[in-house]
Amino acid sequence: MGDSSYFSEDELNATKQQRIVSTMQSLERASGFAHQVGFWWAVTGLDYFYGYVDMMARQTPADLQRYASTYIIGRPHVTGVLLSPQARQALSLTESMLLEGAVRP
Repeated sequence: MGDSSYFSEDELNATKQQRIVSTMQSLERASGFAHQVGFWWAVTGLDYFYGYVDMMARQTPADLQRYASTYIIGRPHVTGVLLSPQARQALSLTESMLLEGAVRP
């Protein structure tokens, strides 16, 4: 995620647009609106909610790379893998492969 080639500006813009559309669609239903307002009110406050879409749309690839290098890359983390025994066998996936980071998408 810290590499400038991890995602392109076009991919980021498509993601922003998808997030905006998804948020707006959820606000069209009373149940979706109640969920969104309840979530943001409980987590950050309504002021943050009101500016969320605009703030998110201003993010650049450099902003995301800076975030990743500050909070994700080289930081302790937990990885969970939920597979059937058959899928694990088909992948020849071992615990040591996960611990060593040998598994790549």
